[in-house]
Amino acid sequence: MSLLKSLALNQTFDSNSEIVEFIKQLETENVYLRRGHCESISSYNNDRRNQIIVDEKFEFKRIQYMCPHFGTHKSRSEKGSRLNQNVMPNNCPVQIRFVLNPVSEKFEIKVLELEHKFHPVSAEHVKTYARKRHMNDEALSFANGALSAGAQPTKIRKILQEKFGSNLISKDLINMKQKLIGNLEDDWSNAVGFLDSLQQDPNNVVKVLHDPEGEVTAIFVQLEKQRKLYKMYGKVVEVDGTYKIEQAGFALYHLLIEDNNGDGQPVAFFFIREETTEAISECLRIFAENNDVSITKVTISDKDCAEIAALENCFPHAVHILCQFHALKAVDVYVKKPKDGERVDKEKIHYIIKQFRAALYAETQADFETAKAYLLKQGSGPGSIAAYFENNWFNIADKWSNLGRRNLPTFGNNTTNRLERFHHTIKDVLQKTKRLSEVLRNLIDIVLIRLSDRQLKLRIREVKFSKKEKHPLLKKFADTISPFAWGHLEAELKIMKANYNYVLNEESSTYHIVSRYTTYKLKQDLTGCTCKFFLDFLLPCRHIIYFHIKENTEVPVGSFSHHWLNECLENDAVVSASVSSPSGVQRPKKTRLRATGKSQYIMATNVFRSMADTMSGLAASDFEFQLHFFINIHKLMKEGKPLRVMEEEKQETDPSINLLVDSPTVAERIETSTASTKVFSQPWASLRLPVAPVKRGRPKQDKGYFTAYKKKSKTTRDDVSVVDQERMNEERMFEQEEARALEQEQVDHQSESYADPASSVSCSNECVSSADSPSLNNRSTLIAALSDHEYAMTPKMLSKKDTCLIASAVPTSDSPAIPVPAFD
Repeated sequence: MSLLKSLALNQTFDSNSEIVEFIKQLETENVYLRRGHCESISSYNNDRRNQIIVDEKFEFKRIQYMCPHFGTHKSRSEKGSRLNQNVMPNNCPVQIRFVLNPVSEKFEIKVLELEHKFHPVSAEHVKTYARKRHMNDEALSFANGALSAGAQPTKIRKILQEKFGSNLISKDLINMKQKLIGNLEDDWSNAVGFLDSLQQDPNNVVKVLHDPEGEVTAIFVQLEKQRKLYKMYGKVVEVDGTYKIEQAGFALYHLLIEDNNGDGQPVAFFFIREETTEAISECLRIFAENNDVSITKVTISDKDCAEIAALENCFPHAVHILCQFHALKAVDVYVKKPKDGERVDKEKIHYIIKQFRAALYAETQADFETAKAYLLKQGSGPGSIAAYFENNWFNIADKWSNLGRRNLPTFGNNTTNRLERFHHTIKDVLQKTKRLSEVLRNLIDIVLIRLSDRQLKLRIREVKFSKKEKHPLLKKFADTISPFAWGHLEAELKIMKANYNYVLNEESSTYHIVSRYTTYKLKQDLTGCTCKFFLDFLLPCRHIIYFHIKENTEVPVGSFSHHWLNECLENDAVVSASVSSPSGVQRPKKTRLRATGKSQYIMATNVFRSMADTMSGLAASDFEFQLHFFINIHKLMKEGKPLRVMEEEKQETDPSINLLVDSPTVAERIETSTASTKVFSQPWASLRLPVAPVKRGRPKQDKGYFTAYKKKSKTTRDDVSVVDQERMNEERMFEQEEARALEQEQVDHQSESYADPASSVSCSNECVSSADSPSLNNRSTLIAALSDHEYAMTPKMLSKKDTCLIASAVPTSDSPAIPVPAFD
C-alpha cells in the first residue's frame, strides 16, 4: 500500500520534523507538494484571542502542504497593463493541512484533498518543477566555477545532468551566468571598485580621463610589475589597438615588448573612446610620466596616422617603423581595387606586388632602386599607381624597407603580428564577455599569468640540462643567455663559413670582411659588427664567433646586450611611485569647421539627430513645448534676424531679476553627488560610461544609409484620440480662415494699387510678398503657409512659468529674445 493512500483525516504526527520527513517520502511516489500557508507558535501565542499558550518547541500551529497548481493566480497588474504570463496555479484542489492539538500535543490532518485536477501528473512533469531543479552545494559550486571560466552552458548542462542528476534547462544556466556577470547598470560601479583596488598600490598607475560632461573618455592601467618589465626589456615597443572588446565602444590599446625568452609581454594598456592623435597621445603621455621612455629605441605600429603622430611625440628618442605585413596588405588592397571602373590585368597586379615586395626586402640599394624605378613607371598623373607609390610609400621608404631599418635593434620584430596574436588570445579568453569590469579583471589576470610563466620557465631551465654539446669557446657564454637567444646563435653557427676573406684596416681598427653583395666591418676588439644579425639582436654574429675560434679565445660573458640574459631581470628592478593623478579632464580639440555646404549639412544633421534622440524621451506636453521653441528659432534664422537666447532662474520673490544659470561642472557634481552603495577612495563613481553607437546597416541597393527610408511615403498617425481630433479640426478651421483673410488682404492691396498708381511704391513695401502670402490657386504655397501657422507658438505655450521666464528687457525688432526651455 502506498503512503499516499495510507493518509486519512485526523491522522496524527508527533512533530514538524516527522511531517517534513513524511512529505519527502511522498515525493518518491511522483507526488510533489510545496509548503503553503503556515502559522508559527509565536504568532499564535501573540494573538490575544487565543486563551491557550502553546509550547514553542512545536514550531508551528498550522502547516499546509499543497500542489504547486493549487488555488488561483492573483494578478498584481494595474488596468491589465501587464503582459501575458504563464503561471503555476490552476485551481487544483490537492492540499494537506496539519493543525496542532494543544491537548494531545500532536499534529492532526484536518483537510485532506488528494485528487489532482486540471493538470497532468507524471514523473517527467514533476522533474520540471522549480524545486526539483535546485542543485546541491557541490553542483552549484561546479556550475558557477565553470561559467566564470567561460565554459559553454550546453556542455555544463550535460555534465550536471550526468554527474549530479540536475534537471536544468538552458535558461537556468543563462540566468546563473547573468547573475555572475551582473547587471549592465552596475558595470561602471564594479569597474570603479576594481580600479580602486589596483590604485591602493602606489606603484601602480591607474588613471581615468573624462570629458567636461563627466563621460569617461579613457582608462589607463599599468601595474608595478609591468613598469619593472619595461625598464629592463623596453628597447623595442609595439603599439596597436583592437575593437569589440566590451560594450561601451572603447578601443583597447596595448604596449608590448619582447622579453629574453622571445615572448611578447604587455607593459601597459588603455581604453580610449575616440581613436584620435590627441586621445592616444594623452594616454602615452601618462606612460611617459611614469616610465623612462629614453630606453625605447624602436617603436612599431601599422600605418595609422594617429598612432604614428602620438608615438613620435611621446617617444622622442625612438625611431618609428611600419609593420611590413600591413604595408604589403595595404598595397595588395589598393592595386586590386578597380581604377576608373576598370580592373588592372591580374598578371600585372601580381608583378606590381612582386616588385614592391622586392623593394621591401631588398638587401642592396641597387635592388631597391630597380624595383622603385619599375613601380614609378606605372602610369602618370594624379590617381595613377605610380603617384600612389611615390606619394604614400617611397617618400617614407625608411619606415618600411629592410634597408631603412638595417641599423636598428629590432630584435627581429618587423611586424606587429606578435601583438595581433596577443589580441587574438585576449578575445579567445574573453569570449562573449562584454562587461567592462570583467574585461579589466581578465586583462589583469592575463598579465599576471604571463609574468608568472616567466618565473616558472626560469625554474624549469635550472633543473633541466641540455644533452647537446656546445663549442668550448661558447659554452660559458651560452649558459648565461636564454635558450631563445642561444637558438639564434646556433643558426649563425650553421651558416658560418670555414674561412672568410678579410682585410685589417689599422687606422679604423676594423676588419673588412668581403661578402658576395657587401663588405662587413668588424671591430678589431670583436665587440661589434655591421652585419644585420648583430644590429638586430645585439648578439655575437658569425663573424665575431669566427674570429674568436680563429684566435682561440672565449666569447666573454656579459660583453653583449643584457636583454638576453637567462634571468628575470625585473625582480631586481626598482620603480618609483606613480606621479599621475587618478583622474583628469580631457577636453576635445576644437576642430576648424569646413565652409562647404555639404560638410555643414552633415554636422547639423548629426547635432539635430542627437537632439531628436533626447527629445523623443520627453513627456508629450514637454515635447510639444520644446519643439515649438526650436521651430521659432528656425523661423528667425530663415528671416535672417539675430538671436538673443537667455536662460533665467525662476525666483518667486522678484521674477524680473535676470540670473544666468550655468550647468554644474564635473567637479561640483562629484562633490555634491549622493552616497552610493559603495564608497571609493577615488572620485570615479560619479562618472558614467559612454554609450556605444549602434551600427547602422547599409541598404544593399542604395549608396546612402537613409536613401531608402527617405523615399518611403510618410503615413499619418492612426492612434489619434477624440479630443486630439477635435483640437486638430478646430485648428484647421482657424488656419483656413487666416488663409482666406490673407488672400483678401492681398486682393485689396492690389485693387488699391491699380486705383492709385502713385501709391504703388509705398504699397509694395507694406504688402506681403507672394512667397509669404499663400494663394488658394497655389496648393503648395497654401500648405507651406498653413504649416508655418500650425507651428506658431501660442500664448498658452509661452506662459509656462515653471519651465522658463522671458527676459525682462524689452527686445528690439532686430534682436528678438527667445525663451529657453529649462531642462531639469
